[in-house]
Amino acid sequence: MHDPLRITRFNVHRRIADRYVDGRVFLAGDAAHIHSPAGGQGMMFSFQRFWFERTGGALGTLRRIVFEAKMRGLERRGVDRAKINARFYQSFRGRRASQVHEIALAWYDTVRKQTELYIESAVAEAENHVTLGGGVVLVSGSFRELRGPIATRIGACDILATNLEAANGIYTGRIIPLQTIGIGKAVVVGDYLRRQRARSELCYAYGDHESDLPMLGAVGNAAVVGDDRKMVTYATTHGWRVLAAT
Repeated sequence: MHDPLRITRFNVHRRIADRYVDGRVFLAGDAAHIHSPAGGQGMMFSFQRFWFERTGGALGTLRRIVFEAKMRGLERRGVDRAKINARFYQSFRGRRASQVHEIALAWYDTVRKQTELYIESAVAEAENHVTLGGGVVLVSGSFRELRGPIATRIGACDILATNLEAANGIYTGRIIPLQTIGIGKAVVVGDYLRRQRARSELCYAYGDHESDLPMLGAVGNAAVVGDDRKMVTYATTHGWRVLAAT
């Protein structure tokens, strides 16, 4: 590269809440953590970069670059997030489930050692409900194996996440319905609450992306985390609270 038009400095950071449910509070997926956008967006892309580095050998970097370019291309064209999510998991075709699990553990061991791991506003909300009791449930569009280490760390009793199809221990690249994106999150949360005989109007949910709106609308107490313009506008219209992602 030569004669760049612009150069900026970027400080790598990651933040993650130490628990996802406290009392009747759900911290849903990305609303509870921040991951550096370097090399991708969110936890899933952070893991994907880690995967290519660990398994790609000399071609790992090239494969990562090609993969990320394809994903960003889909985002630039405005492709629905659920479809991008499905395309993401197509890259898992041929991967051994046991190896993905092992590398997910290694990935988490690396991430948890980072500094600035907490979104203080989300954690403070959970602390307001500490005396109410309740189970810990993770809700996310990311895959179960990636959430597993986090669930173990925070003592979660359930994970509502994407389940990947496997045959003879090898991933096929397909998702087992229901996909936990958009309306899918609302459906799985609603089903879970019914099984637990919990009253949705007494539950709390937090989200930071417009794909979280169906889930947020499925509970009695919703809040938006961050300053996404669409989310803030929707929250203001519906009388939801807005929390800073700090």
